[in-house]
Amino acid sequence: MAEPSGWFADLEVHTTPLVDAPLRSGDWYQDGRLATPLWDTTAAAIARRVSIGNVRGLYGLLIDPNQRQLAAMLELGLWSTRRDYQVGIVEAADPIHDGFLRRLRLVSDHRAPQQPVVPAELLRTFSAAEQARIGDMEAWLRRRYGDEPPADEVFGWIDYPVFDNGSMGLGHVLLIHGAELHFWSRVGFWHK
Repeated sequence: MAEPSGWFADLEVHTTPLVDAPLRSGDWYQDGRLATPLWDTTAAAIARRVSIGNVRGLYGLLIDPNQRQLAAMLELGLWSTRRDYQVGIVEAADPIHDGFLRRLRLVSDHRAPQQPVVPAELLRTFSAAEQARIGDMEAWLRRRYGDEPPADEVFGWIDYPVFDNGSMGLGHVLLIHGAELHFWSRVGFWHK
């Protein structure tokens, strides 16, 4: 195998040997409390875990449906102009532990109906409907789980039901895997 620095010789790019550092999400709960990070401990480990069949996957957290990042990711995943997709939706029984409030699954294939809107419009509409449905996340969680904190470590970390350790809000996640697009609303915690 050729020396890596020679790969870019024509561009005069300066390279140094790659040293894999532990991945940090910047999220105190993910980095400090969970035994295994969201994917794995290093980028090399993630690369080993991604299926050889995943030739067109994109993953994005904290996607704001009203910002350009959503449109850019949909375009990269070849979903920006699709109208031939089926839509499925499911609601979580336990939003804190399930990791979502409501989840959309779009699947594109030759049998799928032609939809009246492109996915970005559908996702923005879904997001607005979720915001209207949830309103104030902290009040919504109190109605959902009651005034007494469940005997669970996660509820202690978020200081339920007073949320004095930070604020709770609505977040979104986008996952594109070829002919499937997944988008879900979720409880987000912004630590002080």
